[in-house]
Amino acid sequence: MAKKLLKEFKADHANEPLRFQQPDKRYIFRKYDERMEGSKMDEVKYKDYVFPRNLKYSKEHGWVKEEGEKVRIGITDYAQGQLKEIVYVELPEKGDEIIKGESYGVIESIKALEDLIAPISGRILEVNEAVVDNPTIISEDPYGKGWVLVVEPSERSELETLLTAEEYVEQLKKE
Repeated sequence: MAKKLLKEFKADHANEPLRFQQPDKRYIFRKYDERMEGSKMDEVKYKDYVFPRNLKYSKEHGWVKEEGEKVRIGITDYAQGQLKEIVYVELPEKGDEIIKGESYGVIESIKALEDLIAPISGRILEVNEAVVDNPTIISEDPYGKGWVLVVEPSERSELETLLTAEEYVEQLKKE
C-alpha cells in the first residue's frame, strides 16, 4: 500500500521542484487513513466487539444497512457473542411482512433460544438461506455473510429512530 501511495504522490507532484517530490511519513499515513475510511478503522469497539459506523442499530441488538431503497438486516457482534455457538436459525419467507418491535424469527444457541426482533417494518425481499443452512456464519461474520434479511421498508422514517454505533455502545454499557 505504501509503495502505491508513494507512486501516486510522485505522479501528483511531478511538476514541483525536486525537494518537494519526496513525501514525509505524515503524508503516507494520512493517505492510508483516507483509504481505510469505511473499513475496519471506521468502527466503534467495546470490549471484544466491533460496531461499524456505517450501520444503524436497534436496542434489541439488530443492525441495519441502508442499500438504496432497501435495507439489509442482521444481528450485532455483541448479540452473537452473547449467544455463543449458534446452532439454529428460523427465518420468515420472502414476501412476508415484518413489523418493527415484533419477532420475525428465532435464533438458538447452545446457551439460549431468542426471538429476532424487527428493527424496522417492511416486506422481505431476500432471506439469507446460507445462515439457515449453516448458522455459524452469523458468529463468523455478523456484518458480512451473516446477514439475515433484505427488506423494503414500509416506513422509511423508522430508520431515523435507530441508534448510531456510538449510541448503541452507550446502551450496552448500561446493560
